[in-house]
Amino acid sequence: MNANGSDTKVATRPPRSLPHAPPGVQRRAAPPGDQRRAGPPSAPRRRPPSPAPPAPQRATDAARGPRSAPRPPFVFLVVGLLSGGLVCLLLLNTVLAAGAFRMTSLEQANATLARQQQVLQQQILYAQSPAAIAKRARKLGMVAVTEPQFLNVKSGRIYGRPAALSRRTGN
Repeated sequence: MNANGSDTKVATRPPRSLPHAPPGVQRRAAPPGDQRRAGPPSAPRRRPPSPAPPAPQRATDAARGPRSAPRPPFVFLVVGLLSGGLVCLLLLNTVLAAGAFRMTSLEQANATLARQQQVLQQQILYAQSPAAIAKRARKLGMVAVTEPQFLNVKSGRIYGRPAALSRRTGN
């Protein structure tokens, strides 16, 4: 019989093993006269409860072991992204190269037009010069006046002496 008056057996725990001792080695109780520690005996240390592994949902999951993400789709995704990036870079490079060729041809055309404009401006300046005007006037039969004459429009009178034509053109 135990203290309660029943004949049931109480389960006792086996003594704990040392924390750093190999498995199977147990602690010894200190002899009654041995007092290595001074002070009151400390409470036994308790380990924090370890989380229990999650229960498998199906029996087939337990047989397979821990699930991991399938590798081939991930690899295909990475390879696809890298390939797409490479294609985009090649297209961008091609477009930029075509733009550079177009820009070069436009710059050459601009230089040609600038040279033509400069030549035309020089021709206009020469055509406006007094020497060029006199040359064209002689071709048309005009004569240079040595003594000018003036006409008064209100009175109709001509001032100055009439000059004889030194040379006749025409017939």
